[in-house]
Amino acid sequence: MRTQAVKDKMISDAAMYFAEIGEVPSSFSRLREIVPKGVPWCVQRQGWSKYFQSWGAFTTLVKRRHPELIELVKNAEEQYKPQNKDPLEALRASTTEK
Repeated sequence: MRTQAVKDKMISDAAMYFAEIGEVPSSFSRLREIVPKGVPWCVQRQGWSKYFQSWGAFTTLVKRRHPELIELVKNAEEQYKPQNKDPLEALRASTTEK
């Protein structure tokens, strides 16, 4: 396979994997924290470091070439963020109405 074809496949596989885990890790060590074992070859250091200078360059290309998948990741992150609501707010509202 040509180098460009390998890069394209690696980028598309990585975008699908990031959509699957629900996050685009900001660093390679963050990826290792999220998924310690069993990551696909496209996001292993021995895979992406052959074709890209840094993790940042790799993730930037993933974000640039597959914005629709990255948008799914961002939407998933926003959905699962904890809401900062006061747990006693409903109780206070019900007692003041009486």
